[in-house]
Amino acid sequence: KMDKRLLKILRKELNIKEDALYKISGPLDLTFLMKMYGMDGFDALKNPRHVPAAVKELPPDCEQQVLALLWERGEVGRGELRVRRE
Repeated sequence: KMDKRLLKILRKELNIKEDALYKISGPLDLTFLMKMYGMDGFDALKNPRHVPAAVKELPPDCEQQVLALLWERGEVGRGELRVRRE
């Protein structure tokens, strides 16, 4: 059963009237949302694209220092992370 608070939020954000709701038993497959996101239009509903920026001020040896620190902390295994310099 769906949480009433979540249903209220969804109805408000999506501007859906009570008579337009269809209740089903079981989970809803939301994979269609990614297909909808890829469609033309709906730009006002999409987040702006993230464009990564190169940081040229970093010292030349910082890549090894960062990777060594992450490996020490156990946050990344050797060979799992690559840094691209421009």
